Amino acid sequence: FELISKEYLSVMKTILSKKDDIIFFAFGPGDQSLAINYFTRNGLQDRAIISGTSDPHVFGWALDVFCEQWPRWSGQSSLEVMAKGIPVVSFMYEEFSLFIEPYLSLRDSELVMTSHQGYVDMVIRLLEDKEYYKIKQNSAKEIPKKVTNLDERAKDVGRQILLALEQKLETQVNTTDTDLDR
Repeated sequence: FELISKEYLSVMKTILSKKDDIIFFAFGPGDQSLAINYFTRNGLQDRAIISGTSDPHVFGWALDVFCEQWPRWSGQSSLEVMAKGIPVVSFMYEEFSLFIEPYLSLRDSELVMTSHQGYVDMVIRLLEDKEYYKIKQNSAKEIPKKVTNLDERAKDVGRQILLALEQKLETQVNTTDTDLDR
């Protein structure tokens, strides 16, 4: 949570205020108190889930949009959710553009905002405009392929989850059959 700023939280609060049917997830190591206290103070504690370190391979499936924090971007987590087709909205201070320029190829340039209002508007557009969302889902899937095969990793994790569920179901069925035999 050392990467999450009050500025970022304020933008998330604006999005939550404009869209009353969404939930904000924040995951990461470190002190969560800034985020927890911020959303509690603003009456949004029921719509903000704050948790420790997570596995983006698993939690990425629960997201519609990945709201990347700033000034430092998320790195591998962003690529992992993009491999699942989750659009990543990023913010860039124009004065930092020289530092961020090398990383721009790892983002959808249409989703890199240079104003807070642009960030809010883009997140809301992705949530409301299903046709645009579908376009951005497809472009998101292409970006990680430039640097790694996260798409295949995401499919592997999905297969592992299905296998674990099948094994659990099989165990329950066998237990039920054994109970019926008695």
